[in-house]
Amino acid sequence: MAAKQILLADDLSGSTKAARSRSHLLRDLAAEMARRLNDPLKIVYCAETPKYFHTKSAALKIKEQTRRSLFELEEEMSHYPVISKTVVLEGDPVEGVLAQEDEQGPLEMVILGAQGKTGLHKALIGSVSEEVLRQSHVPVMILGPEARANKFELPYDDSLRILVLTDLSSASIPAEEYAASLAFRLKAKLTLCHSVGHQILHLKEMLYSRRVTTGFIDQMFREMREDSDKMLRKRVQQLQRRGVDVDSILLMDEKNLEDIVPKKIGDACDLIVMGTHSRGKFMTAVVGSSARNLILNSPVPVVICRSYAH
Repeated sequence: MAAKQILLADDLSGSTKAARSRSHLLRDLAAEMARRLNDPLKIVYCAETPKYFHTKSAALKIKEQTRRSLFELEEEMSHYPVISKTVVLEGDPVEGVLAQEDEQGPLEMVILGAQGKTGLHKALIGSVSEEVLRQSHVPVMILGPEARANKFELPYDDSLRILVLTDLSSASIPAEEYAASLAFRLKAKLTLCHSVGHQILHLKEMLYSRRVTTGFIDQMFREMREDSDKMLRKRVQQLQRRGVDVDSILLMDEKNLEDIVPKKIGDACDLIVMGTHSRGKFMTAVVGSSARNLILNSPVPVVICRSYAH
């Protein structure tokens, strides 16, 4: 079986201090994951030529700037303790990144940065990242704006702590399995986290709007908590039998998951893994709101795994 690669996708257009800082953090993150997993690292820089450049001289100038940038990047990557290859792709960046999954052999994951739009677009993480997340068949790690602002770095020597968010349904199995695989190979501590409070919050909103009796609701919620605790314990035991160092957290706070995790658990882990799956035709066109909001607010990188249903 061919060795899996880690694919880092970035762009060459960022000339600001913030863009350079983002790229540096992404390279550090990708190189450290490659070192720990003993995977080769491939860095793809997407150079989308602006449509308003029509002259031959302008096109040649862009190519020369790209060549110089690539030389500098290759020189920088030579100092990292990993096998790496740097290439530049011209054209549509989404198509270029996704093509790597089909043409370059098996990938471990794709690593991207999220833009973190503000104002009316504050719920977006950048069109390229959104599209890759929606279409990728391999796990995608996103370094979000909050993690970048905190200049996140993986610890070089310490064991990693991986948190996997699960709704305990079949849709979460790919995320659970990938997180367990990472934890086993990295000798990391894995924590399964389920928020029954998140489920109760949204169920309450629906039931109260229908004026369901309070006694029935309270009994149902007690049973939900008990069932969630049993299922979570069972998942932990199954993974422990496979040699994974794992424990669990059952969240009772009746709040949205993306509001709880960054504040309550984010500082206690190095990576967050979660699944995302569609609910109807509209949701197939976007990344789920919980995943998106968590990416934007998480102090650590978030790995998104698609469900089998995609």
